[in-house]
Amino acid sequence: AGFVFFTAMRILGELLLSNLNYKSFRDAVDHILGLEAGFITGWLYLLFWIVTCVQDSIGVATYIRFWAPATPVWLVCLLLMMLVICLNIVTVRLFGELEFWFAIIKVFAISVILITGAILLITSMPFGDGGNSHADLSLLTANGGMFPLGFSGFMAGFQLAFIAYGGIEMVGTAAAETENPTVNLPKAINALPLRVCLFYVGAILVLLTTSPWNEIPTDISPFVVLWEKIGVKGAAPIMNVVLLTAAMSGANSGVYASSRMLFGLAKSGQAPARFGKLSTRAVPYHAILAIFFSVLPFIIFLGFMQNITDSFVYIASVATNEFIFVWILIMVTYLKYLKVSPKLHKKSVFKAPAGKFFAYFNIVVFSGLLVVFCFEPQTRQALLGSFISLIIVLGICKIFKKTGHITPETSIY
Repeated sequence: AGFVFFTAMRILGELLLSNLNYKSFRDAVDHILGLEAGFITGWLYLLFWIVTCVQDSIGVATYIRFWAPATPVWLVCLLLMMLVICLNIVTVRLFGELEFWFAIIKVFAISVILITGAILLITSMPFGDGGNSHADLSLLTANGGMFPLGFSGFMAGFQLAFIAYGGIEMVGTAAAETENPTVNLPKAINALPLRVCLFYVGAILVLLTTSPWNEIPTDISPFVVLWEKIGVKGAAPIMNVVLLTAAMSGANSGVYASSRMLFGLAKSGQAPARFGKLSTRAVPYHAILAIFFSVLPFIIFLGFMQNITDSFVYIASVATNEFIFVWILIMVTYLKYLKVSPKLHKKSVFKAPAGKFFAYFNIVVFSGLLVVFCFEPQTRQALLGSFISLIIVLGICKIFKKTGHITPETSIY
């Protein structure tokens, strides 16, 4: 998944730098594929972040259950969203401050996990009850081998592997808005492989080399279980707090990203004009409130779900599918760009290596995963929900086109 998204980000990087007027991938889609494609991309991305807010809220509920197992998931999600909405309405500066500290906490915690795992693996130090456990690379292939649930089980796992990269495109958007994007954007994107290998693959390796995969619980964080197993007193609740802040950070970012996308759509005439208004503190408060009321139906839905893991998998699957739809559109945009702007591609300062090949490759991978999701009960239901959301977006697009909101005049070019 990391490899796929790195190649996709290199493609997005070339697109963004081909025209410094682009401030996001939606601008590129809008300009190259047309206003309707830009409209659909913007609204799908908006829905993706709305669903991601719910997903991270479920994560918060999971960590809260460490202290209060009987707490209803929907109640935690509701209270969290109310808190995050209030924080976003206050000021943009507060959002930045919170994310800064959340990021420091997350990086520090993962670094401690990686160092601890490396020590356990290198020294073969015994741990657990009675010192019967040892970190060992052989656990990667034990208990059924590398594919214990078959190749189809491995493929089905991509629904959660892909959603872990949700928001990676914001790296491109943020870097493209800096003073020197031709330097900062390549620097940010080229740093991704090392970070993926270290913080994603590295953290998973620690989990899988310290516990048999079939003993890792699904109703509580495996990182919390790891500290309990090692026997470090007080580490488990501290780790749970860290994970809690990480999930809160995700929900906070979700509200920020979705409200700004709605604000941008409104400013370009592709959403009701009310959502394009700013408060005296330069915050799109109408858009932020709209996100809250959009999340409410999902929270009500959670009240009918019996299992917190099932809730998370279903919501994450819906988000993954919408994320995939958006990335397919970005790949198609790149292929059109190569066709209509060969000169821009030739003089690009940040050419995507084998860009054309990887654009087609990624479209095949993304489309193939949507097919795979048809064969798992949970992902099949989520896929149906995602296609319904796609149909709704297409319907909204037709309405806006009929009312004259989607015309060449609404383009920023």
